[in-house]
Amino acid sequence: MTRVSVAERTRLSVLIGRRAFRSLVSGISAHPLLRWRFGSTKTDRLVIAPQDLRTADATRASEIYAGRFAFAGKVVICDRRSPFEMTPPSEEWAVTLLSFAWLRHMPAVD
Repeated sequence: MTRVSVAERTRLSVLIGRRAFRSLVSGISAHPLLRWRFGSTKTDRLVIAPQDLRTADATRASEIYAGRFAFAGKVVICDRRSPFEMTPPSEEWAVTLLSFAWLRHMPAVD
């Protein structure tokens, strides 16, 4: 029979204690009352729609409805075509168009 040293006994006791602690914590966290009380952190729907804090400009919305897209100092007149079919006059203009930040002006006009 082999003798077990004090260090090995201590190490074994620590491992057993950790395992017991983990099983206790998992048993408590799986309890139905705790699941009901704290619930899931995932949501399956949008609870609120955040309000846009930037102001909308009715003049810019009217220009966009008329087919004039003025972004980054450049103006493109669409003449009843989609602005996405047009050749962008600059890279900044295209980035602004594709960011869709200009849509915030649309509710300003009825």
